[in-house]
Amino acid sequence: MSQKNQRLALLATALLGTLAQAFNPQIQSDRCPITTDSIGIPEVPGRFGWARVCFPDFEYYYKAVEQMSGNGGRPMYPTFGKFDAAGTPTNPNGYRAGVSAPASKAECGAPEGYTLVAFCQSGCYTPDQAILFSEGYRPIGEAYHQLNQVVAVDTSSTLDKLSFHNTLLAGFTRDIAPAQQEVLVLGTRSGGKLTVTENHPLVVPNGMMREASDLKVGDALVRQDGSSDPIVSIEKRSYYGRVYNVDVKSKDRLENIVVAEGFLTGAVSYQNEMKTLLNRRLLRDIIPAEFIY
Repeated sequence: MSQKNQRLALLATALLGTLAQAFNPQIQSDRCPITTDSIGIPEVPGRFGWARVCFPDFEYYYKAVEQMSGNGGRPMYPTFGKFDAAGTPTNPNGYRAGVSAPASKAECGAPEGYTLVAFCQSGCYTPDQAILFSEGYRPIGEAYHQLNQVVAVDTSSTLDKLSFHNTLLAGFTRDIAPAQQEVLVLGTRSGGKLTVTENHPLVVPNGMMREASDLKVGDALVRQDGSSDPIVSIEKRSYYGRVYNVDVKSKDRLENIVVAEGFLTGAVSYQNEMKTLLNRRLLRDIIPAEFIY
């Protein structure tokens, strides 16, 4: 068997193993900074349309992943690159696949030797960040694939009266491979520190969700007790490694708010839908019906 076919066989084995466990709470998912390829939920159908024209040989996998996502999973999408000698996906040409179907394969522009390398999801925290699970605070990199419940905001909560309960995880998300990427280290007046990717969703004192990159010194985060904690420093760092997030099984927006390093933050569903959720007030005295799923 050729080296290319061996790699494709490994990919097929890994994917089939994932599909067999699709509804296991411990199911793992991969994020794709290694291929510089991060897209939102609205773009996922377009990516599959592009893939079917540009890499039609993988139709079996496209159908399988779409079916899995359609049965309650968070949508995944294909990403393309090359495998290195160790079998790690790479993107030496800095190429990004399209999000709409071209008229013909000739318009795809994929570099020579590129192939399907993974199906992606998104993540947010560096592995040392402590998340509040049912067993207590644990670094997310340590909890990955080990725990199946996280502490989340209760559906009856407001900022003035927060309550929490354990809720089931659909799984974890993690980078498909270590990669060089930018993270933000947010320091607060209380001495708190939170390290997240730039698009990580965070709750702010007016009850809205904001991306970390939109915050500035003088803005504030919300602590587990509902108090505001002003940001006194924001440091951008180059980080090499994987980042993680939790994927909450519940579709309720409040139950997708979890606690990281003592602060209210969003589970992965917020990151993927951030463009439509920005500026929605999620924690208020009366929760509108549109926010309760």
